[in-house]
Amino acid sequence: NIAQTTDVQGKNFSGSADPSFFNFSWERRSQEGFAYDLSYSYTGQEFDPKVGFLSMSGVKGPRVRLQYGWLPGTYSKLFSYSMSMFMHQNNRVVDYSLESAMYGPGFNFITKSGWTGRIGIYYSIQGVNEEFELADKVNVPVGKYRYVTTRNTLSTPMSKPLSTELTISAGEFYDGSNFTVTAQPIFNISSSVQISGFYNFNRIVFNDRNQEMNSHVGRLKFLYMYNTKLSVSAFVQYNSLENLTVSNFRLRYNPKEGNDLYLVYNEIRPVNSYFDGGLPEINLLNQIVQVKYVHTFKL
Repeated sequence: NIAQTTDVQGKNFSGSADPSFFNFSWERRSQEGFAYDLSYSYTGQEFDPKVGFLSMSGVKGPRVRLQYGWLPGTYSKLFSYSMSMFMHQNNRVVDYSLESAMYGPGFNFITKSGWTGRIGIYYSIQGVNEEFELADKVNVPVGKYRYVTTRNTLSTPMSKPLSTELTISAGEFYDGSNFTVTAQPIFNISSSVQISGFYNFNRIVFNDRNQEMNSHVGRLKFLYMYNTKLSVSAFVQYNSLENLTVSNFRLRYNPKEGNDLYLVYNEIRPVNSYFDGGLPEINLLNQIVQVKYVHTFKL
């Protein structure tokens, strides 16, 4: 993959790597035996696509995943399991210094009844060249940090009316510690109605600097599919760190392939603790109604 961004008129293509993106990947996919995923990417300092989906610019580095899997056969309760090794590294383009790196082994399994799980242990290196803030009065100073964490995920069978995915992460975090729990239940009431939830609890503690942070993010979503052409979804989300609730409603009508009509409503409301800093109290921060129609045709 090769891409380059230009000015707003689509001109000024450059031979320089600064406004460019490059990615090379080579994969061998298999549940049984040896598999791998090798890639190398470069994102220039001036590459800016303006549409999101870019976590950072001015970095380059490799990503490697090696895996060996087994299919245990008829008499086992396991459908498959595998061992893997992961490595991902980013270096800054400007001076080749380390931005971030992560290495570690993992174990994955899938049962014949539909349970899936993953256990991973990761050794991380973070090069922080500019202090950043995680929350009010909770920050990460400049420095080079090395720490070990574990991340474990268990998913129940998706074929059941009620299913869920549970993820627990724990371990060191920069010069402190972190504990995170995420639960994502899904309840299929019928073939047309689905209710899903999301809850994330995150606790970060820096004992040496007497700083700590607890955050809660919760979301409840409702989805109704009248048929393949008409669907309605709505959700409400609460973030304790930002002291905000976000609500969304979306109606989608798809009369035929290539034609879509969307009606979307969004609003952001503060909770009481949002005004603790002395801000004047208001009931609504943002409210948007959008109508979008897409029509695809042949010339």
